[in-house]
Amino acid sequence: MRVLPGFSILFSCIMLMAGCPLRGQGIVLPEIPDSLVVPSERAEYLAFHYWDNFDFGDAALPDAPADALEQAFVDFLAVVQMIPGTYGPLDTLFCRAATHPDMLGRFVSLGEKYLSERYSPMRDESLYIGMLRVLSGLPELSAGERGKASFRLEMALKNRPGSIASDFGFMLRDGTGGRLGDVNAEYVVVFFYDPSCGDCLDAISALGSSAVLSGMLERGEAAVLSVCVAGDTQSWRDSAAVPPKWIDACDAAQSILYGNLYELRSLPVLYLLGEDGRVLLKDALPGEIIGFLSSDLESQAASR
Repeated sequence: MRVLPGFSILFSCIMLMAGCPLRGQGIVLPEIPDSLVVPSERAEYLAFHYWDNFDFGDAALPDAPADALEQAFVDFLAVVQMIPGTYGPLDTLFCRAATHPDMLGRFVSLGEKYLSERYSPMRDESLYIGMLRVLSGLPELSAGERGKASFRLEMALKNRPGSIASDFGFMLRDGTGGRLGDVNAEYVVVFFYDPSCGDCLDAISALGSSAVLSGMLERGEAAVLSVCVAGDTQSWRDSAAVPPKWIDACDAAQSILYGNLYELRSLPVLYLLGEDGRVLLKDALPGEIIGFLSSDLESQAASR
């Protein structure tokens, strides 16, 4: 099950803007001091004090209906996302929950679900990185759990939007090689996949049927580098070729996966790069890439 910010918190957000008292459902929200009149200050106060009235040590809570706690957490994220640039409220939450292992585990699972999963409506890599920073240094966690969080943090920090994408080599079907850095186009779509993955085939279909992307490929304005990260496998050899204008390659040595160059927890993984190899979109959905390219074409047309 996945929930969205509830009516109570959406109403509360409106009240934040209006400077009115807050009322919540499922959790007793703190009263925001009347002296705070700026909406951003009110939102920040609520985010940091959201869990003030929550008893993390209540023995009954770990067995309480999951939906109630999940809804409260999602509503909390909705408030935190109103104050970009800080993960302090997450730090406060996880540090308070740390002395109650069962409760901490539930909040960590919810954080993974809503901040990290590709299809989450509240996905937020910056907040997810903040969460991992907290967990990797939390003394109440075991060394193994802290190590796991540290590794995920290291991977999440790689190839972020605005950075230069990590270069790598690849092999084409005829046995010749190439490198990402040698692919020249205004836009480069990097598509990591496995031909035995159903979601990967759906992504190929979605990108391949895009008139916008097809037109840019024809004009040489874009390139698609498809890389089978499973290596030079028989399934790659036997699979139907990707669309003819795509670069059909594999990571024969599996250096991308085992070298931890890119985070490949769930395939397919799609990146959109600019002409200078700078990351524009990270781990994007096909529709997000097509939408980005469509907007760029519209902007160019409007400027003519």
